Amino acid sequence: MKKLIQCLIFFLLLPLMAGCLSVGERAYKLDYTTGIFEIVYHDIRSIKGDNSSADYLADDWKTLQNDLIRVDDYNPKVASVTSKELFRENETLAGKAIYKIQCPECFPSKADLLKMLHADETRWEIINDEIFLILPSDRTLVSTNGTLFKTSNNIISVWPLDTNLFEYTIAENQGGGESLLPRYLQENKESGGG
Repeated sequence: MKKLIQCLIFFLLLPLMAGCLSVGERAYKLDYTTGIFEIVYHDIRSIKGDNSSADYLADDWKTLQNDLIRVDDYNPKVASVTSKELFRENETLAGKAIYKIQCPECFPSKADLLKMLHADETRWEIINDEIFLILPSDRTLVSTNGTLFKTSNNIISVWPLDTNLFEYTIAENQGGGESLLPRYLQENKESGGG
């Protein structure tokens, strides 16, 4: 949802210019003890919108480059960017963002911290000393280090309250588009990086 909102804002600011960035999966990892929060974006693609320019791939590549240098993904007093990078993952483009949570224990609960870090189409709850990640059934929870449950309306991952390492991967329900790996490889070749 956050990426969709960013894409819509970008579209409003630059009408008829770019397509829209999408990813195949997002892998999340929070180490509560160290305060390190990591997101890995698998299979980054550009999807041409109805009103995209002829060179929407270049426009989306530029948007992706701007995302790499942006440092205000979260309130810097809460979480600061440690690193962001793009890399080749098999025959796709992937990216990784690592954040340092300034004071994890300052949140009322681990669920509140997770809710702040990842609220897009997710619900975080504490029920009977367990932490619940709840997704609508039309989403796909690819993997989790919690206990996985599926109902007709929800996908649920549950962790004990004393858990300090939360890992889960969610598939995005977008298909198609064109990989940005060729742009990445071309830029690396030109800069002498590969």
